[in-house]
Amino acid sequence: MDQQEYRLPHSPDAPALARRLVEEHLAPLLPEDRADDVVLMTSELVGNAVRHSPPLEDGTHQLLLARDGDRIRVAVTDGGKHLDPDAIAFDVSRDAHYGMFIIDRRSDGWGFSLDGIKGVWFVMDL
Repeated sequence: MDQQEYRLPHSPDAPALARRLVEEHLAPLLPEDRADDVVLMTSELVGNAVRHSPPLEDGTHQLLLARDGDRIRVAVTDGGKHLDPDAIAFDVSRDAHYGMFIIDRRSDGWGFSLDGIKGVWFVMDL
């Protein structure tokens, strides 16, 4: 498995930085339309973390970019202690959860973990 971990600032600049990192490290592995999807989905995960969660203890959010065989994985961790699955229901006309709606529709899988550190991730097949 090939992976890179980055610390992103807890600031409105974090999604743009995450997009640049994905464009540099993952986009070359994918067809152009899939690369655009990965950039967009990563930006949404990071933006959600900055808007809705506190940072990790060091004041950052962690971005993990990984390739494992024919699949890539992007994960964002933050200092949140919980995630309410009902709060990310996909009634976009009512809730405006467009970011997770996009991830649900365009990724090849996604999920979250609450094992002491909250993380949200998605995968995409190469």
